Amino acid sequence: MPLSQYVYFALISSRTTAQEITAWLGIEPDETTVRGSRRADSPTLPVTHRWKVVCREPGLRLTS
Repeated sequence: MPLSQYVYFALISSRTTAQEITAWLGIEPDETTVRGSRRADSPTLPVTHRWKVVCREPGLRLTS
C-alpha cells in the first residue's frame, strides 16, 4: 500500500492575523486561511486566522 505523508508548521489564532504573523516571523507562509461567519442566516462562528508552511515534496529526508 503506497503511503503519502507531508510535514507542516501552522500557527492558528483568534486575534492575530496571518499578515501580523508573517511580519513577526519574517517569512512568507505557503497557505493562509480565515474562517468564520457573521451571516444573519447562520449561527455566528468564531473567526480564526491560520498561517501555515507546508512541504509535500516526496523523498525529502531530515538531517541533523
